[in-house]
Amino acid sequence: MFATSSSRANPPAQSLRNPRRRQRTHSGENGLSMPRAKRQRSVLSEDTFTPPPQPSMNGSAGGTGKVHRSTLGSKQMVVRESKKLGERGNKVDPGLVLTKNSNYIVTQLPALPDRIRNRPDDDMQGALYTDATPGYALALTPTTAFVWPYTTTISSPETFTFDIPHPSKHHGDPLPLGSLVYSSATPTDIGLVIVMPTTGMITFWESASSAALDRSRQSRHSLEGSINGMYSSESVEQIMRAEPVGFILRLNSGRIVHLSLRDSQGRPQISTHVLSKHQTNAGGLFGGIKSVFGAASWRRDIVAVRAGRLSKQLDREFLVISSLGDLQTWVIHRGGHYSLKGESNARDVIVSASQDLMDTRDKTFEVLDVVVVPSERQDFDVVGDGKLKVVALVAFLSRIRTTYVLARLEVGLGVVAVEGIHRIRCYEQSLDGSSTAPRVLLPLPGNIAFIVFSRAIVLASVAGPSHPSEQQLFGEAHSGSLPFQDVVDFRDGVKAEIVGCGTEDSLRSGTPDDDEHSSRAKFKNPGCVVLVKGFGIIRMASLLPAPGNYTAEIGTLSAKSKIEQAIFYGTGPHKLLNFAGRPELQFSTQEVESAAIEISQDILTSSNKAIPVVTPSLDSQMRDRSTAIRNLAIYLQSTGLDLSRTTRWRLLWDAEKLAASRAVWRLYDRTLKYKNSQQQDDDKMEDDRPVADEETLLLAITKYLPKPSKTEARPEVGEVDPVRHWFIRDAGKIEQLLGWAFEALIVKAEQGIHDATATVRFIGEADDIMIGALETAFKFRQENAALYCLPAESMAQGLYVQGEEYEGLPEFWTSQSDLPGIIQQLIEIAQSSINESWQKKPSPEVAEPQLVEKLRADHIRLIDTFFSASTEYYRYREAQNDELVRNVGYKAHQEFIESRHNLILNLLPMGLLEKGLAIAEAYKMTETIAIMLLFCIDVVSERQNKGLTDQDTQPVVLDVNARIDRYFEMFGDEWANALFSQLIEQKKCGPLMSNFTRWQPHLTKFLESHQRYAKLSWINAVLGEKDYYKASTTLLGLGGPEHNLWSQKIETSISKLAVLAAAEGSQSETVDNVLADSSNLYDSKFTTIYVQEMIWENVQPVVEGAIDEDARVQLFLEAVEQKYTTGKPKVEAMLEGALAKVVKQQCLSKTELINTLTSMNCYAQPDAPNPLAGTEFYHALRVVYTGNWESEFPPKTLERIVWRRCMLRDDWIAINNTLDKEDETQERLARGTALFATLAEGYEHGMWEDPTRGQPLSPEEVFDAGCDASDLGDHYPLELRALYAGDMRREAQELRELIDKGRLSEWFIGLKLVARQTAEARQESRDEREQQRQELEAALRSDNPPAPWQDGFDPRDEDGDVNMH
Repeated sequence: MFATSSSRANPPAQSLRNPRRRQRTHSGENGLSMPRAKRQRSVLSEDTFTPPPQPSMNGSAGGTGKVHRSTLGSKQMVVRESKKLGERGNKVDPGLVLTKNSNYIVTQLPALPDRIRNRPDDDMQGALYTDATPGYALALTPTTAFVWPYTTTISSPETFTFDIPHPSKHHGDPLPLGSLVYSSATPTDIGLVIVMPTTGMITFWESASSAALDRSRQSRHSLEGSINGMYSSESVEQIMRAEPVGFILRLNSGRIVHLSLRDSQGRPQISTHVLSKHQTNAGGLFGGIKSVFGAASWRRDIVAVRAGRLSKQLDREFLVISSLGDLQTWVIHRGGHYSLKGESNARDVIVSASQDLMDTRDKTFEVLDVVVVPSERQDFDVVGDGKLKVVALVAFLSRIRTTYVLARLEVGLGVVAVEGIHRIRCYEQSLDGSSTAPRVLLPLPGNIAFIVFSRAIVLASVAGPSHPSEQQLFGEAHSGSLPFQDVVDFRDGVKAEIVGCGTEDSLRSGTPDDDEHSSRAKFKNPGCVVLVKGFGIIRMASLLPAPGNYTAEIGTLSAKSKIEQAIFYGTGPHKLLNFAGRPELQFSTQEVESAAIEISQDILTSSNKAIPVVTPSLDSQMRDRSTAIRNLAIYLQSTGLDLSRTTRWRLLWDAEKLAASRAVWRLYDRTLKYKNSQQQDDDKMEDDRPVADEETLLLAITKYLPKPSKTEARPEVGEVDPVRHWFIRDAGKIEQLLGWAFEALIVKAEQGIHDATATVRFIGEADDIMIGALETAFKFRQENAALYCLPAESMAQGLYVQGEEYEGLPEFWTSQSDLPGIIQQLIEIAQSSINESWQKKPSPEVAEPQLVEKLRADHIRLIDTFFSASTEYYRYREAQNDELVRNVGYKAHQEFIESRHNLILNLLPMGLLEKGLAIAEAYKMTETIAIMLLFCIDVVSERQNKGLTDQDTQPVVLDVNARIDRYFEMFGDEWANALFSQLIEQKKCGPLMSNFTRWQPHLTKFLESHQRYAKLSWINAVLGEKDYYKASTTLLGLGGPEHNLWSQKIETSISKLAVLAAAEGSQSETVDNVLADSSNLYDSKFTTIYVQEMIWENVQPVVEGAIDEDARVQLFLEAVEQKYTTGKPKVEAMLEGALAKVVKQQCLSKTELINTLTSMNCYAQPDAPNPLAGTEFYHALRVVYTGNWESEFPPKTLERIVWRRCMLRDDWIAINNTLDKEDETQERLARGTALFATLAEGYEHGMWEDPTRGQPLSPEEVFDAGCDASDLGDHYPLELRALYAGDMRREAQELRELIDKGRLSEWFIGLKLVARQTAEARQESRDEREQQRQELEAALRSDNPPAPWQDGFDPRDEDGDVNMH
């Protein structure tokens, strides 16, 4: 245990004055000064102030204790007059602030002996005394005692060092106990008493200062004695000051010993008496035996002995309490007599009262400490039954945790009443087994309690009645309706332990004992001081107001308060206190979020009391604020709380704004330095240029800003610098400052500032503001996103790579609505100024070269800033759910793509090619890079045209080639697309094919991947790849149907030639197989081309007289009789479209070609030659049967439609009517039908020799062709297919009528037979003529040619003409 001046008695209120005013009582546990009364001065002088005699009686005249000063305290201790000491006592040395909030402050006091500071691991215990000024600290080690004034501001104070007599020889024995003793003759002088716990040896120095000053007679300043009747198994555990009657010693056996250091005449003398409740000061053998047996009844775990009240007769009351709650009240009379005033037990009443706060079942009850409630009057009636008010610290122990309560008790004669119970909510850590037992301190005015554990101090309000509903409120532990509590504890891993403590009473005004001669230490706020082994002395002072005056911040334990302590004090050099938070003090995530945002705003506005407003260096002040806001992020990250994404972003934005503001301030400070240096230069204006405007742009901006964008300065209190004031108070509004950067230029221009140099300087300052803020912000965001638990890996240069990451977030301040536009305007005006003055001869219209050069150097950074802000602007809006906002983002995206391209290209006239390429690379602007590199190539060509040698141009060429290589590695296909597309767009196809063979694989891949470049691709296949087969396949599939029929014919022909070239000389079976497979493909291609040419021959005579292409189409549509499409709108529309293509010589698809052949009237111009006459359906079937089918309708459906339209072409009802018709006429009509002509042509040309290819279809087989939309494939939309199917159903109805009324089915069978016979007869005729021709040729080659018409040979053909073959 350690002895302190912490407890005080509670005197009756009616005692207004103490008749013994000048007596310094130095009470053991409270240290209250005695009331002053002059009429009793003689009594006090006789009993107390008699000069102390030489040690005698139980003391040893020649004590062995040594006293000396520490080496660093070699100067003589100066004992000042009482008045001066009193004046000094009213001052509180602040020391180093370890933590502070609205409720308390914790400081480290500087005074500490060097020997203790340099040996932090030594075993030690001690106490601190505030009974007089200055306050003293006592530290005891196994061999040495140290006494020093702890309130001094000197880090190495004057220290009294005492060698302890008869130190313990056994390691592990208890440390010596000791206490300061204030001298009766000189209140400012102190004495020292030391008790050895195991031996009971007592050493007393009456005056430490006298012993220090008189080193030659130091042995005469100490007394030695021992505890009478102490057994070998006993040891002293506590020494308690009970002045003026002496000290109380507590033994481990449970016995209580009264120690007196003076005799009845006030002379130094050591005497001890064991207190017994069965005997009052009985002497002799029987008295001693009774004392032992009497103590046996009290042989239990006594935890504390505390001093109580002081009577008018200077009798001291003290309290003894056990761990089970047993209480004894004793009185020690001034003559040395004692009496037991009363006994009681508080366990049951405390447990009963605590049941409203917790479940006390299965918990062990244990009292840890007790303290008497202090009062301004400490007298009491010894014979009366005045009740004593105390506060007990009680622990309820369980296996899981320990719950502490403070019980406010009223102790009477045998009765204990509970006035209030306060559960300690902020600290529930189990006792750690330390030798330092918990203490409860209750400084005046007694409404704040300090509970001192070995590694923690709890501050708890105990004013007023306890809350019966505290159990229900415990779930809201931070509610202001509960008494205030908080804890300050040590970090884990720090070797520190509290080994002593003391109470500091608050300063009281208007009381009789607060005169100028008072030597008692007074403090502004109640508090406690503790001695921490390995660290020093710590003071914890309460800042709480009187009960009932609490506010939202004061008297309330809030998340904001705890976080502020962590960020402002948790990173100090001491590293002693724990700021990570205790498990008992947990705040909700919402509370932490609100507190964090509020603290962040306080830092931005310098509103927190921990942030100084007026400092010599604003940059240092902003640096400290940046550190605080970073500490906030680190603390929040350490808590592990899952803060909302919006909150994390808001906190990051605040940090960005502060970093950006600091960057702008630094640039502004640099501008001021340059400006001031220029003003000091007398020769700076050698020409006649006008002097530039002295006002800086930033100063102008702070003046122009409207009130919502700034905090108004108060000149009446010294706030005369609007720029500094803005950075101190309005850093969180920097986005509004940026918005005014361009507006300020406009205002300056309107004010008539037309000087080129001044204009460039202002533009440069605007660039500095914009670049400094946004560059810093984006960089800070990229580097610190992880600190705010935001995925930095999903960002690039401070921007989310994926736009959807912006969904659900508030608008970003770095790309607020009008900021990108403002930056773009600034870029344009800066570009204009650079072009007007760069590399121009000096003149009034040209700005100073160094300013222009700076503006030019910063221009690329300004563009980069614009790119970042614009990219964030459109990405954010494209990710929102509001369609209108998304549309704004889409539009902004397109505008940005267009504008950024031009901005980079505008750098070329400024000589910023390299920097332009760098930023284009960063944003993957491959098209822009391609244009710039081609510009370099053009420059090389121009140089060569001017006669420069290859040696002059080679470095540029090599650099371009190296860049192209690097860009292929960086961007891959994207770069190939940009470079080669740009070459084609600039019509540099020749150089593309000849000068880029170095990148042949990339060129081939590019051309082959873009169908629109197929015409170049086949050339590249021939020239670059030397692959004829690839060239043929490329030509064959050029860009879908080639629009021009002639071009398609030529490309198909070249393709076939390329295949033949590939096969020539090749022995590869693969090439031969490919050649064989491609034969049908080319036949199909040429067939469709041939058929369309035949249609054109049918059209050409009609449109020869037209003046233009549109007129040709109109003439042909008017000439063609479209009777076969009447009532069929979709068929008619398709026909008209196809005929227009025919006239324009455009290629038809197979469906269009078949529809044209089967729907148009080929007999509209009977006088014109018509190669299609009678064979249009045959040619339509040829198109159907060709391979490589690519058409809108399925081939089977088209085949059936061709047959059906072929049958509908003639009037079979009329043909079927054979009445009065001779066979010749009937045969002529039947042979003249389209059906017969188609069948005959097919049989004649062997169309149906292959059954798998196709066969003539009967009317029943083609009746419903295309009548259902599903039969028409899926090329066209369903609606169009449904309309076309309607036309097909009309054709089906017409065919059904022919079948039913014209016996078309029967006619089909007969015509099919006749057509085959006709085809066979024609074939026989052709074979016969061929044989005759061959015979004639053979005869002509012989010597004897046959006579004309020999053997029936007739050279004339069927028409009578001579066959020349």
